[in-house]
Amino acid sequence: MALMSRNNNIHKEEFMEEYRHDIFIMLLSMGVDRSAAIALIKTSKNDIEIWAGSRPATGSIVTPQMAARMIVRASNLNIESGL
Repeated sequence: MALMSRNNNIHKEEFMEEYRHDIFIMLLSMGVDRSAAIALIKTSKNDIEIWAGSRPATGSIVTPQMAARMIVRASNLNIESGL
């Protein structure tokens, strides 16, 4: 049983890493510079965990693209992205 739990945690960690990376790439594509994107992801950590959901096998609740848009809107960044 402990091995199964550890295995799920590994998958969850990998899923979260990929989810944050996808959000990061989307932020960059929206015109946010790298350091600002990293800072936004750090400050949005709790929201990102909620949006990702608790079951990696079913995918995220909120797509990384939508998560990036919500992060930008909440931050009041002035970027030319057509939002």
